Amino acid sequence: MTRFLVICTYLGALPKYFNLFAHSCGFVPEIDFLVLTDATPKDYSLPPNLKIQRLTTEEFQSRTQHALGISGPIPSGYKLNDYKPMYGEIFSDLIAGYDYWGSGDIDLIFSPRLTDFLMAGAAENADIINTSVLWLHGPLTLFKNSQSMCTLYQKSRHWKNVVESSAHFAFDECGTKYAYLDREVGFPSETDPHNRSYLDISPEDLLNFQDFDCMSTVVIRERNAGRCRIFQEFVFKGYIWPGEKVLVKDGEILAENNSWCAYHWYSEKRRRKFSYPSWRTVPKTFYIDQYGFFDARTPWLNRWLHGLAFSQGVLRLLHDRVLYHLGQIGLGRRPTRPFE
Repeated sequence: MTRFLVICTYLGALPKYFNLFAHSCGFVPEIDFLVLTDATPKDYSLPPNLKIQRLTTEEFQSRTQHALGISGPIPSGYKLNDYKPMYGEIFSDLIAGYDYWGSGDIDLIFSPRLTDFLMAGAAENADIINTSVLWLHGPLTLFKNSQSMCTLYQKSRHWKNVVESSAHFAFDECGTKYAYLDREVGFPSETDPHNRSYLDISPEDLLNFQDFDCMSTVVIRERNAGRCRIFQEFVFKGYIWPGEKVLVKDGEILAENNSWCAYHWYSEKRRRKFSYPSWRTVPKTFYIDQYGFFDARTPWLNRWLHGLAFSQGVLRLLHDRVLYHLGQIGLGRRPTRPFE
């Protein structure tokens, strides 16, 4: 049977929503997850396929120096995203024995359908299994455990600059080309199916937009040269529209008349009104909307929680606006977060 390992690195205290991620890993027992963190984990109830292992910033830098021959500053955990394509070498001892290794985020919940998707990619002998068609997807991308894929990042002429700089480059995805790719490819939907992908764009066009050899550019170039087989679909639910509900029932993630492999709350977690539950045990059926996670068994409580989340969001917005205007007249600092 094909073996998959997903490595998730996280610096700092594990977030409140970690139990949601951990619980969902149990729905994909065929995939192993390894969370590397400098945090002291709480007494989480972990499924057998999820392990937590300690890794400090200094230990990560030591591994980087040993594997790559160079190392660089890690000002925050966000910088680790730039290293994701290099995990095959940095963590070569941890991926031994696996057919595919990958990097992932923990602001995700998974559905059993993810296993089917990865198995389909492995059945096609793909070198890369990508969970998006917009660009090489940082939240979850898997690479074949081969020498060519473990060193694929070296095809970029900028990888050393990425390592040696403290800046975040979005090297694992597409640099600053997000808006360009959104415009050229477009988000797949029922009315606009994903007939195009970033693979249809020439690497020259991408480099003309931004002269930075990101991993999406590398993958396009290698695929066009016949050196890399890509299996990909748009399989992550990544944004909740106002009034929309995402239903999660026995692990299955349902929204927009579709069953998704995962839900990624990257956009929602930036909203002040979005909240996380304090569930000791994750319910079998719950839903997610623009206000957060809610147990489907308690509709009366959910209405109250909606009102509370909305009120808190309004108060935080007013608080930020007051701070902003005070900063404008020199009486304080401007808020660093956007008004949402």
